[in-house]
Amino acid sequence: MTRIPPADPESYTEETRAFLKAREEVLGFVPNSIKVMARRPAVGAAFVRLSDAVIQAPEMTTPVILRRMVQHIASYAAGCLYCQAHTARIVDDLSADERKMETIWEFETSDLFSEAERVALRFAMSAASVPNLVTDEMMAEMRGHFSDDEIVELLACISVMGFMNRWNDTLATTLEQAPRDSAERTIGKKGWTVGQHA
Repeated sequence: MTRIPPADPESYTEETRAFLKAREEVLGFVPNSIKVMARRPAVGAAFVRLSDAVIQAPEMTTPVILRRMVQHIASYAAGCLYCQAHTARIVDDLSADERKMETIWEFETSDLFSEAERVALRFAMSAASVPNLVTDEMMAEMRGHFSDDEIVELLACISVMGFMNRWNDTLATTLEQAPRDSAERTIGKKGWTVGQHA
C-alpha cells in the first residue's frame, strides 16, 4: 500500500490532467507514482517533461531499447523493485527476443548483449551505485563505443531513474498489474519479487 495516497481526482488542475494524460499515452495507464506526484502538479509536470525528454527527444541518437535497459540496470543497482518492474515491461515490449529481458541481470556473460550494451549497462550499474563507482577507466571504455553526447543521453536516463527509485521505494508505491505481470514473467525467473510494492 502506497504510504501517501494519490491526489484526489477532484483536485486535478488542467496541468495535472495534461501530465497524467501524457503518461497514459506512453505507458497505456497512469502509474501510481505519478498519481501521487499529482499532489504537487508542478513536480509531476516537470518530472514527466524530463522523463519524456530522455526517451523521446528527437536529438537522442542511442537506441531507445538501450536507454530503457540502462534505466532497468540503474533501478536494479538501486534495489527499486517498482522501477525494475516498469522498466522490465518496457524493455520486454521493445525487444525482439524475450530472453534479453530474462537475462538482463546476467548481461556480462549473456551472448544476447553486444559489447557496447555491456559497457553501457556496466556504466549504469556503477553510476546508480551509492557511492558512485564510475572511474576514469570506465569513461574511457564508454568513449570506445559512444560519443560524449551519447554518454550524456545514457547518464540522463540513469539520473531520471535515481529520482524515481527514491520516490517509489520511500513511498512503497503500489505496483500496477501490467508491469507486475511482465516482471514476474521475465526477471521473476531470476528472483525478482514485488516486495513492499504489493
